[in-house]
Amino acid sequence: MKGQSILCGMIASLLFLGCGEGQPEPVAPLPPPSLPTQTRPTPRTPPESPPNIPPAKTTIPKLAKKIPETTNPSPKQKPGQAMAAAGRFHSLLIKSDGSLWGTGGNKHGQLGDGTLKNCDRFKKIGFDHDWRTVSAGDMHSLGIRKDGSLWGWGLNLAGQLGNGGTSTTSRPTRVGTATNWVAAAGGLNHSLGLKRDGSLWTWGTLPGGGAGGVVARHLYPIRVGSSRDWRIIACGDQHSLAIKKDGSLWTWGNNFSGQLGLGHFGAVVTPTRLPGGGWIGISAGPTHSLAWQRNGLLWAWGDNYHGQLGVGFKGSQNRPVNIPGIWIQALAGAEHSLALSNNGSLWAWGRNDDGQRGDPTLPMTIRPIQIGKMHNWRRVEIGAKHSLGWRTDGSLWAWGANNSGQLGDGTANKLLHPTRIGNARWQTVSAGWHHSLGIREDGTLWTWGRNNFGQLGDATLANQPSPVQPRTTGNWIEASCGANHSVALNDKGTLVAWGHNQFGQLGDGTRVNRNYPVTIKPGQKWKTARAGHNNCMALADKNTLWIWGINLEGQFGQASTPKPDTPAQLGIDNDWWKFESGGGHCAALKTDGSLWTWGGNQAGQCGDGSISARLLLPKRIGSDIDWIQARTGTENTWLLKRDGSLWAFGSGTRFITRNGSVDARVPTKSEKWGFNWKSISAQSTHIGLIRDDDTLWMQGANDQGQLGNGTTKSANAPVQVGDGFDWKFVSVGHQHTLALKDDGSLWAWGSNQFGQCGDGAQRAGPKLIWNSTKK
Repeated sequence: MKGQSILCGMIASLLFLGCGEGQPEPVAPLPPPSLPTQTRPTPRTPPESPPNIPPAKTTIPKLAKKIPETTNPSPKQKPGQAMAAAGRFHSLLIKSDGSLWGTGGNKHGQLGDGTLKNCDRFKKIGFDHDWRTVSAGDMHSLGIRKDGSLWGWGLNLAGQLGNGGTSTTSRPTRVGTATNWVAAAGGLNHSLGLKRDGSLWTWGTLPGGGAGGVVARHLYPIRVGSSRDWRIIACGDQHSLAIKKDGSLWTWGNNFSGQLGLGHFGAVVTPTRLPGGGWIGISAGPTHSLAWQRNGLLWAWGDNYHGQLGVGFKGSQNRPVNIPGIWIQALAGAEHSLALSNNGSLWAWGRNDDGQRGDPTLPMTIRPIQIGKMHNWRRVEIGAKHSLGWRTDGSLWAWGANNSGQLGDGTANKLLHPTRIGNARWQTVSAGWHHSLGIREDGTLWTWGRNNFGQLGDATLANQPSPVQPRTTGNWIEASCGANHSVALNDKGTLVAWGHNQFGQLGDGTRVNRNYPVTIKPGQKWKTARAGHNNCMALADKNTLWIWGINLEGQFGQASTPKPDTPAQLGIDNDWWKFESGGGHCAALKTDGSLWTWGGNQAGQCGDGSISARLLLPKRIGSDIDWIQARTGTENTWLLKRDGSLWAFGSGTRFITRNGSVDARVPTKSEKWGFNWKSISAQSTHIGLIRDDDTLWMQGANDQGQLGNGTTKSANAPVQVGDGFDWKFVSVGHQHTLALKDDGSLWAWGSNQFGQCGDGAQRAGPKLIWNSTKK
């Protein structure tokens, strides 16, 4: 991060750096000090200056946790490991799949999404999945791809992007043609980069202090000296830090607050070595610096007006001062600092007016205080007035200033405590007529919305605008809403149902409504189940298909049962695969990929080419064997093939054809809606579709905002919901819609008359309803 305050005036040239940084002084190894494992830093007499730590080959006493060898994630970044970076008003994230995400301020295009619009939630930047590391400068960003190429975007008036110009760019732009970059760091108006050969490079308007205040601006990366043993880099607003492979620490740039740690307040043009050795980590704030050694000792110097050095007193320090404790990482913000202890606990000190410290008890503290009681912090990142942290379970947490949405929680409200971001952990959801179901990744089952028939299963008849758990236990893997009833399946193969039972749709042998779950056909193991409008279908463990509930349109397919209102087997076939029941008809796929339909056919929704009252037996439709999904609306059927093509027949399907005048009565391929669809959900008024690029699209009626495009205007062709590329699942209800994103977060829109969308009023666009911070 680099820097919060924009300092007046342009600063003088640094480079001259071709003149070199001088020969390193020989490091005299000392016996390693005793390194006690501490759960809380305790006061002690600090060393007067950083000791020389023996080279890495020397045996070091074991710590509670291994001290990391670098703070730059790029050279050591593990494959599949997520990382984050924070600038003044923006945050960046690389997920484990190599995709790049951003949130927060975007006035200068620093998010890289091609716009200048702020964003209050992490959004995917581009389509690529080959990002290896990212760095956030003040208002610009740098990233390195897996092929070693360097890219920059955002503010560029000082040439800090290094692309040869000074024009601001809102999309990643390549810096030169080299493919051997391993690390990058951004400051206020300058940037640093490391190449695989250990060479150090810089560009932009360079800090220094030349004669007459002359300013140097380099629009392309230029080499800093001739050394090839640089290992770690960091940028402050107008100063730089770097560590060599021998563990020596070097600083240069402006020094008006003593941020170089050289014992004076004069600017330095070339890298100059600090005393001591064994340095393994550095962080540069706008005007103060932090560094730690291989034995866990942490040192601070520079501006200390707000206690950001954490040394127990105020006043700038132009030499390193020890912060008691054993530490594995430290970060310097604008006027606060964070650090991880060797036991995985998080500590902070300095200014706290925006909650950036993560503890609201004091507006300022001059010593480290522990944030929370957790000991599972893995890594932290810091912005000017906001902070990000990763825990060992991979979850991302944020706190502090949020005026530009830089915390990514969907609001502009500051967070005074670490709060989990974008990881709601919902596994699946289902939308009924006026109620909703969901299963979290921990296997717990939740319901909300209307409850006049007991369809929430909580043993009451009270509507619930927030999730409640039905009166049942187990590890749930599947849940489905009918019109006013619900079914759920656990990992033991047990199927339960509850709610409206006028037509025997609960399958318990009665027609009594149930406001709590009852077991369906005890002793039978089920593989999957779906609730229709007023019936249910389920696949038994031997791939036989069963149905119960209403049979007004012949939905039973002449299946029979010895006991009324209990599951009836559909024929003797044992090769059923997927199925769904609509308003009055059914569609199913067999394991060979063939399509079968039966039931009501007044609008051609069975797809056999006829308009008839009903099909009383399952009928094969066509000869194709590459169907992968079938979804039934009230009087239509929607299908997907293995090649991603969309097909349909029945009422309202005329919109998929080019002439658009006649509804299809046989499977008809969409000629206007394109290819590459991967999932579909259909109900009485609208449908939802997800493309293979994970964008979400909706079509149909929109009087309650159920299409999620911010209007109440219906759409004959699919309209995109937002601009995200991270939708995972969609379920459409009667007049509302539920959807999940890749991060497990749950979103809802449309009618909310009975709380089926969750807290709040009817909404015409998606809103995050619950994440993991809402239990």
